[in-house]
Amino acid sequence: AIPYSLEMKALKNLSHQSFGVLMSFEPVVATLMGFVFLSEKLTFGQSLGVLLIVLATLGASLQKQNS
Repeated sequence: AIPYSLEMKALKNLSHQSFGVLMSFEPVVATLMGFVFLSEKLTFGQSLGVLLIVLATLGASLQKQNS
């Protein structure tokens, strides 16, 4: 409940594009926390999936700024 409340508070103070970009980094942070605290390692396919999510969000954000 605490992370969700913080996200809603941030949404009020940030533009929708900035909030979207920050939210796209959640899988990256989760991956790093899993590696650091649980010694989990992603497969190549999982790593590629995380990378594609981040790139898609950044691409959509840049496209909206240029429009």
